[in-house]
Amino acid sequence: MEYNYVPNSYDKNLISKNEFLQDNFLLMQIKYRQSIEEVLKSIINFKELDDYCTKEIKVPINDDWEDNFYHKFSTLNSKYIFLRNNIHVEKLKNEDIEKIKRAIFNENLLDKEFVLRTLKDVLYEDGDYVFYGVAMDENRVDSQSLVFEFSYDDSKCSIEEGILIKKICDNILNNIKERIESNLNCHVELIINKGFANINNINKGL
Repeated sequence: MEYNYVPNSYDKNLISKNEFLQDNFLLMQIKYRQSIEEVLKSIINFKELDDYCTKEIKVPINDDWEDNFYHKFSTLNSKYIFLRNNIHVEKLKNEDIEKIKRAIFNENLLDKEFVLRTLKDVLYEDGDYVFYGVAMDENRVDSQSLVFEFSYDDSKCSIEEGILIKKICDNILNNIKERIESNLNCHVELIINKGFANINNINKGL
């Protein structure tokens, strides 16, 4: 399998204990991601939010699809909004891991009940907060949260456009936060990727 980037912010001891091969682990990450994103799409019309981005101002797209795991394997049908959580399938019990393997073999998505039951185990991090990307305040979020990334190319924006985009991001966050928190009973946060190389390892803080 050809790919350029796999998040290495996972529990390496659990990876070794379960004797995952890298390709197999990646396939399980992708399958779980596709399945949780199917649930998210049943709550949020991400295409509609994209249209909102282009209605106010044509927000420049961050063209990093081949190098960014979170963008490359996204199924949210959005050019700007992505699920940014790491996919910790290695934390699941053996029987749940086997369910993911069967879904891969049968080319099926995981059922909604399974996703909702395991969501917090797979997507949440340890500690009180994490930095998704470079350790800056704007990338710091509650570790026990569902995290969405709004990504665009800031180098193509004027100062005025940047201010407007910030307003758009705030409106999108309010929309996503309210609807997903009420439907999934989880905390939601949003980070902004302005096009810099901020897909490094996450740095954890206690």
